[in-house]
Amino acid sequence: MEHSTRNSLLIAALVLLVLAIALRMLIGGASLADEVASELKKHGCSIASDALYQQSYSRQSSIAELMEGVSLDEAIEASLSAGFPSNTEREGELYLLLAQLDDERVLTVFIIDEQIELAFIQKVGSDEVLPINAADTNH
Repeated sequence: MEHSTRNSLLIAALVLLVLAIALRMLIGGASLADEVASELKKHGCSIASDALYQQSYSRQSSIAELMEGVSLDEAIEASLSAGFPSNTEREGELYLLLAQLDDERVLTVFIIDEQIELAFIQKVGSDEVLPINAADTNH
């Protein structure tokens, strides 16, 4: 292959790559964390998307399977009161996202097929859970 032909192909490939990246940013720029943070805000909990971190992921699972042996009754009640479906038996692509709200509270969010299924606040060092829209949750 000629040197000039190879250079032309490399330049064309680079231009296509830059265009693909730009298109991706314009069309699908919102990450899952951005979408979750936006949805949480609609339910009364403001949190920056970069405060959310992925604790767990399962390709085809349910919250009940992931949390086997753990009572979720209070978490379900708190999540339902904030307006989330809270079906722990629903299966799909499962993410568990966490965010430290402060020294005493952790936000817990279960996502199934890119939709919030169960969300609540855990009090660190206790079994107490709160709805995400409880007073003073905006951080």
